Amino acid sequence: MGAYQVLCLSRSAIEAWKPFEGEEFVDYRDSLKGPCSYKCTIYDCLEGLEWAQKLGWYNKLTFNLHEYNYYSSVEHGDMNWIIPGKLLAFSAPIDEEKAADNLGFDPEFYVPIFKKLGVTAVVRLTTKDYDRDVTIINLHRNSLITELNTMKCISLMVVVLQKYLYN
Repeated sequence: MGAYQVLCLSRSAIEAWKPFEGEEFVDYRDSLKGPCSYKCTIYDCLEGLEWAQKLGWYNKLTFNLHEYNYYSSVEHGDMNWIIPGKLLAFSAPIDEEKAADNLGFDPEFYVPIFKKLGVTAVVRLTTKDYDRDVTIINLHRNSLITELNTMKCISLMVVVLQKYLYN
């Protein structure tokens, strides 16, 4: 209901959250094991939606639901635009043996998709789980391997954003 109010009724995050004040909700956490080092509340998400609209990253009139559903499915790469046309998140490639067992995709799977979407750089934030680099197309490849859910990870992401989005 809150997202609908922000995206369709043009209400602010504060206005959309007001009817839910005082209610108890469990904060979001990702699927990683172990303790979570951050809080992500429903209100945080509403603020994110508000900013996405203000920055033009989401527009209900131009959002391509078919493309979103297609690429976000595991069988088509498990990828989503974080910032449309600039920052794409996707499942890390795996080696051919694991890919044959339908556990993901080897690096070459992504090459035609990246070409179609105009991806020019890849930054790996996890350990490498495949034997070779994608060298078929000219991608800027960087590794920023760090423990996820830490301030170090957040600091490295700021570096990535500055390097690839604002230069």
